[in-house]
Amino acid sequence: MNMRALVFLTVMSYRVVVSVSVLETTKDYSCQEGSQILKLEHANSATDCEQSWTAEGIPIGNFAIDTVECHSPCINVSAGEILINRCLNATLTIICDQGHVTESRIHFLGIQINPSPLQNFNKRDRYGIYACFLLLIFAGFAIICTRHRIRNTLQNHL
Repeated sequence: MNMRALVFLTVMSYRVVVSVSVLETTKDYSCQEGSQILKLEHANSATDCEQSWTAEGIPIGNFAIDTVECHSPCINVSAGEILINRCLNATLTIICDQGHVTESRIHFLGIQINPSPLQNFNKRDRYGIYACFLLLIFAGFAIICTRHRIRNTLQNHL
């Protein structure tokens, strides 16, 4: 063997293979109309990592040490937290390079909660007002009929 082939074989035997395992978790959150806050419980431990938010595969937010980006439906993004303008499914991807690369993904699944009819105060108040109005009309009509009957009865006895 010549010297070049020996050096080449030596270099090939010392190549480094990096394998990254991805830890994926799913978290359900309850949402109603309006803005929603999606939050990672241990956000402070991941502040020196790159954090990116996606919804349906589209980037909506990014938080890194020197970069903060927020795109609709994102309203605000910070370490481990995003404020969005509606209920949606979103994924937070955290990539840390602290001697070795780690990647984790948290899938936030929005569960739409519709208010019960008793909690919908605007409609309930309207129905109550209509019911009171109809009750007053009925009571007024009953009083008028009773007075008319009493007056007719008194006139017949005289």
